Amino acid sequence: MSDTTAIIDVTATMFPSTLMNERSLLPQIARSAMTTPSKMRLTLPTSWRRAGASPGRRPCACYRPCASHYGHHPVDGLLEAGAFIELAEDSGLILDLGAWVLDEACRQAGEWHRQRPDFKLMIRVNLSARQIAQPDLVNLVVEALAKGGIESSSLCLEITETALMADPAAGLKVLQDLRSLGVELAIDDFGTGYSSLSYLKRFPVDVLKIDRSFVDGLGDDPEDTAIVTAIISLGRALGLRVVAEGVETERQLAELRRLGCDRAQGFMFARPGPASQL
Repeated sequence: MSDTTAIIDVTATMFPSTLMNERSLLPQIARSAMTTPSKMRLTLPTSWRRAGASPGRRPCACYRPCASHYGHHPVDGLLEAGAFIELAEDSGLILDLGAWVLDEACRQAGEWHRQRPDFKLMIRVNLSARQIAQPDLVNLVVEALAKGGIESSSLCLEITETALMADPAAGLKVLQDLRSLGVELAIDDFGTGYSSLSYLKRFPVDVLKIDRSFVDGLGDDPEDTAIVTAIISLGRALGLRVVAEGVETERQLAELRRLGCDRAQGFMFARPGPASQL
């Protein structure tokens, strides 16, 4: 799994922070105090808009080598992606917030590159289902790259398998348009959707990311091990690199190495942190 390229994931850490000044990227990790999805659905959009409109408050991005997914709620702290992505999609906030994360990620990558021009860096940013349906998505990516001052080859855009397969023909067109820019493309959470192999071989992607639900039982659960083995073999047959998500134990890492997985990410390696600590 060794490589000379440093890969930094910037995921859905994009919500207004009451604990950060204008330049800070320090993530404040906390559990949500919300107890029901309905309560969260009613309060999150209002809370984010209120926090975002307050002086000195802005969205926050946190970075990690092959990081996990978090978002900052202005009252309850950082939330795992599953707790808020659907809500942000439904409320329409995901478009503005997603665009901000893309801009911020490219800005930070550009800053790192200027500090260490000899250092090869790949920065990864998730795109939501609603973002990939945006007619001006390609323009937004072009603008983010230009503002950050980085090459397109330094950016990897990650799209979930489910989002792509909601409309495979449209997904294929989006991937082709993005690929024309020279960015790298990854299918995230692979194995959780219903990919048609005929489409998969046509998608112009570079990376398959194995969903953490299969990595959890790796080495202990024969079915999980068989699924991970099959995905790695599929990726290799299609000439794709394979990344395992959610790696937390030495046993999981050893099994991935044995199977020939290209990369791994998870809490075992690093937790989200400020850009200054990477």
